[in-house]
Parts: sequence; structure tokens; C-alpha cells
Amino acid sequence: MSDERELEDLLAEARRRLGPEPREGAPEAAAAPEGPAAAALAAAAAAEAAVAQRSAATAPAPHEGWLRLRTAGVLTSRLVDLKLSDPVGTGILLLQAPLIGLCVGVAFDGESYATRALQFVLAMVAVWLGTFSACREVVKERLIFLRERRAGVPVRAYLLSKVVVLAFFSVVQCLLLVLTVSRSVVFDDAHPVTVFCALLATCLCANALGLLLSAAVKSQNSLIALVPVALIPQLIFSEAILGDAGEAVERIELAMIASWSYDVLHELPKDDPSWATVLGGFAVLFAFQGVMLLGSALLLRAQDE
Repeated sequence: MSDERELEDLLAEARRRLGPEPREGAPEAAAAPEGPAAAALAAAAAAEAAVAQRSAATAPAPHEGWLRLRTAGVLTSRLVDLKLSDPVGTGILLLQAPLIGLCVGVAFDGESYATRALQFVLAMVAVWLGTFSACREVVKERLIFLRERRAGVPVRAYLLSKVVVLAFFSVVQCLLLVLTVSRSVVFDDAHPVTVFCALLATCLCANALGLLLSAAVKSQNSLIALVPVALIPQLIFSEAILGDAGEAVERIELAMIASWSYDVLHELPKDDPSWATVLGGFAVLFAFQGVMLLGSALLLRAQDE
């Protein structure tokens, strides 16, 4: 506002010094204005140019955010159509959760949820479901992605469409898992809803891990070799398996999704759970998710350079 007022003052001063504008049909001035009038006019023009340049530099691109969201919506709709067009593959993806839940129910039939082994198994199942659901999403359509990038499709819109659809699958899978396990396991003080929330946060984080793996490879054969490398350490480096380990091992555990998920699941059935531990575990899982999605975006940007 101050820039605009300054510009108006300078233009008014220039008009005053130049005198009234010539009427239509009047002969043109023989020479350009000189002296103080010319200086005032030059100052006004410079101020106008500066304000215009500053406005152009600070003004956001028109509707850029809306266009990105609209693109993500179109990509999400297309991905949903692709999932629906493959009912067998989509059905197998969704049936994993209840089938694994049945296996867990048979193994821990009649036992309490407070069993440490059960808590760790549930954490690993959530990591597996999330990673497996997402690990093929990018690499299987790599050529399509590169073509769409050349057409101007933003990486953020592309990733957002994947995250939205995978999140829906994660909700369904975790719900089916908890419902199936709850038929055989006694949840005690751990409410199934809180267990569902913990498993969902784990699954969403594992979705991001799967997308990162998918963006890091150029073929599905390479992906097959990479997924076990990412998942087996989740199984090994955990307090549920190793107990009180050395300092070096504990540092590695801090980088494991399953380890943080287990900490949350282990805290829930206690009479007086530490909500700092629970909320801290959720925060770390979502932070892991953000970091891995950022890594996926950087890898995807590097592919089209």
C-alpha cells in the first residue's frame, strides 16, 4: 500500500510540473520536458517499474495450488479405476489382512493381547501389509510416469494420488486385521480402536517405505530383491526379539518402523500407559512417513532429468 501511495504522489508531482495535458487536436510540444519536470517524470516511471517488478516477484502463480489438487484428483480417480478393473489383484490385496489375521488368531487363540510376541507380530504384519501394497505402485508404471512428467504432471500431485488410494486400502486392511484377531484374542485394557489406530499409523508409514523402494528401482526384478532387504531388518532389530541389546543395536532400532510400532502397541494394554510414549511413537511414525515421501519425490524428480 505504501508503494502505491508513493507512486501516486510521484505521478501527481510530475503532472503538476509538466502542466496540463494538451487537448485533442492541439499541436504537440516541440521538445521533451527538461529540468525538474523531466526529473520528476523519470522518478515516477522508475517507481512504477519497481512496484510492478516487486508485485510480479511476490505474487503467486494464479490457481497453481488448485490446479495441482485438481491434477491429483484426476490421477486418484484413474488409479481407483485401475484397481477396480483388476478385481482379482485388488481382492488378493485386501484378503491378505483377514487371512493373516486368522493365522495370528490360531497361533494366539485365547491369549491376552498383552502378550509381547502377539504385539510384535501385529506390528510386523502392519509393516508387511503397508510395504507390499505400495512397493509396485511406481515401478510398474514408470514409463507412464515419465511420459506424464513430460506433459507437465507435478510429482507432488502424482505422489498424493498414490498416498490417498493406499491410505484407503490401509484403513480397510487394518480394520479387517483387528476384527479377525479380536475373535480369538482377549484385548483386556487395550481397546481395539486404539490398536487399530496404532496399526493404521504403522501401515501408512510402511506405504511410504514401499513408495520409496518403488521409486528407487527401475525394474520389478530389482524390487523383488530390495524388499526383503528393507523388511528383514525390521524383524531382527526389535526389542521384542533382542531384549536389552547394546547401544549400537538400540541406535539401529531407532530407524525401524516395527520397533516404534511395537513400543506403541506394547504400551496400550498397561493399567497406566505412558501417553508420552504412545504419542511420541505416533509422531515418529508420521515423521518417518514424511521423510520417505520426500525421498520418493526427489527420486522421481531425478528420473526425468
